[in-house]
Amino acid sequence: MNNSIKKLNKKYEKLDCESNDELLKKTLLKKARGFIIEEIVEESVKNDDGSGLSLVKRKTTTKEIPPDMNAIKYLLEMESLNDNRYSTMTDEELKQEKRNLLKLLKEEEEGNEGN
Repeated sequence: MNNSIKKLNKKYEKLDCESNDELLKKTLLKKARGFIIEEIVEESVKNDDGSGLSLVKRKTTTKEIPPDMNAIKYLLEMESLNDNRYSTMTDEELKQEKRNLLKLLKEEEEGNEGN
């Protein structure tokens, strides 16, 4: 595992699953829409007296990251899967899903009251 992934894992390891899911959705949307980043490259040299580093050069570049077609395709596929999930259920399956969702909402409300 490279260092960037290790840093991200460490940064987000304390988030709960819902937060991770939300973070992934936001990241995927950002990639699908495209975005602009500012990249800063700094060059430093060691001081002659050995006391540390001195900044010699700083270059700031603005880059436009275009929309990613794979991210767009994935979002569209997920959208269609979510739409089809309920349309293929029987009435009894829909009623059971409703009961499950209501139960989850009730548990979440009770959990929030305790905080």
